[in-house]
Amino acid sequence: MFAAVIFITYALQFYVAMEIMWPPLRNRIANEDRHLVWELIFRVILVSLTFLLAVAIPDLSLFISLVGAAASSSLALIFPPILDVVAFWDEMSSLRFIKNFLILIFGLVGFITGTAVSIQQIIRTFA
Repeated sequence: MFAAVIFITYALQFYVAMEIMWPPLRNRIANEDRHLVWELIFRVILVSLTFLLAVAIPDLSLFISLVGAAASSSLALIFPPILDVVAFWDEMSSLRFIKNFLILIFGLVGFITGTAVSIQQIIRTFA
């Protein structure tokens, strides 16, 4: 059942990626009648690439933890305080600045330690 659900919904996972990657490629296609055909070909290539990566990487969970450690801490704890300071610099109180600074430091520590531990596990597994 799980495999059937993944098979049916796998194309939905590429919705955002296609919205980002497809428009510049579509603009390079001169014949507008062929846009749909080339979009489908591009989707097949992306799906095939992800399957090839899944087969080629023997222990995918290690790389998922690496990406998670780097991306999650960046998106959740590093970028928001930086954006808050940049966007509201004129009305920034010292208490709010200290709060943002502490959140940023916590995020950087999590980013560095999480990424380092993930890299160490990858090296230990494949060494």
